[in-house]
Amino acid sequence: MKNGTHRPPAVILGLDELVGIQTARILAREGVPLIGVAKRPSEYGCKTRYVKRIVEANTYGDEIVPALVELGKTLGEKAVLIPCIDECVLQVSRHRAALDPYYLYALPSPGVVETLTDKERFFRFALEEKLPIPKTFLISGREEALEAAAGLRYPCILKPSLKSSKWWEALMKKALIIADREEFIRTYDRVGGLAKVLIAQDWIPGGEGSLFSSNCYYDRGGKPLVTFIARKIRQWPPLTGFTSLGEEVRNDAVLEQSLIIFGKVSYHGLGYLEFKRDEHTGEHLVIEANIGRPTGRSALAEGCGVALLETMYCDVVGLPLPENREQTYRGGKWIQIVNDTRSAWFFWRRGELTVSEWLKSLRGIRVTAIFSWRDPLPFFVDLFSKLNNTFQIAIGRRRRL
Repeated sequence: MKNGTHRPPAVILGLDELVGIQTARILAREGVPLIGVAKRPSEYGCKTRYVKRIVEANTYGDEIVPALVELGKTLGEKAVLIPCIDECVLQVSRHRAALDPYYLYALPSPGVVETLTDKERFFRFALEEKLPIPKTFLISGREEALEAAAGLRYPCILKPSLKSSKWWEALMKKALIIADREEFIRTYDRVGGLAKVLIAQDWIPGGEGSLFSSNCYYDRGGKPLVTFIARKIRQWPPLTGFTSLGEEVRNDAVLEQSLIIFGKVSYHGLGYLEFKRDEHTGEHLVIEANIGRPTGRSALAEGCGVALLETMYCDVVGLPLPENREQTYRGGKWIQIVNDTRSAWFFWRRGELTVSEWLKSLRGIRVTAIFSWRDPLPFFVDLFSKLNNTFQIAIGRRRRL
């Protein structure tokens, strides 16, 4: 308990993910008892000292539902369910009747969840609502792939409609950059079987600094209680990866667009929209939605004094909302140290980043993704794992020579 107030436990689905451990640390500071659910309990996120109970379960399939029901029977009170990956959002939404006796959670209606989580349905929705998006093709067969190859502007992006373990394990990238028509067809023939539907889009001119995100929490009545705007500085892998260095910024165009989009669907819960500003036209185009779960920017918001996750938790359990819910633009930054070092090295070797520019970009860091003085073990487990993987790859290359 914090300040003598009873706080129901939170169950974090995907503690073995980066977002999972960040969520655990944020809620632990507010005195929330935590339970983790993880597919890979040996991962660094599960080494946090803030989570005393970890349940092993496959968070990428419907097996998660019976595991949650069995867990719920042991709790003695309803817990707050916090999915940290898209697959868990879908499973929680699809099995509400089985989970409702044991859990509280913040999600919009099932139809809205399906529309905003599945990229195929999201982009169909975007086309119907005339939202600003890049030229997009939805591909479910080779004929559609050939049509897309002829109609796209190159370079282009190719990605799955749903982030799946099958895609990630095969490619270790959330999207592919395609240089020309011939490469597009070859790539489709290679990866077409990894997703039911693929999405191909024109590449939007602009670097990592043109990528903005709107992060929010809406209450059950569809009112935005918190909003927070950020942008990427670098990402890993470069060009199509995940943020390695990001910062809080003010961008009223992104905020306005996100309020319009979520307002169209009677939204409830945590929401995230990513935009890219076309460096030629200045237009902000929607490129991705993540709904019903925290993201990497959630920790940046908390580090900049905006209680995004605490607001969600308090609203769900009926506690008074925190006062610090308004973005004040302190300009704080979030970093994933290992990946940002790799990204900086990549751009330095290409002559696109100097040492002085790199050092300047590190000023103002308020939040580190994995490292924490109060909870250091996860960082060193992750660092050892990355070093060991690099060593094994080097040994394998040497043996092939």
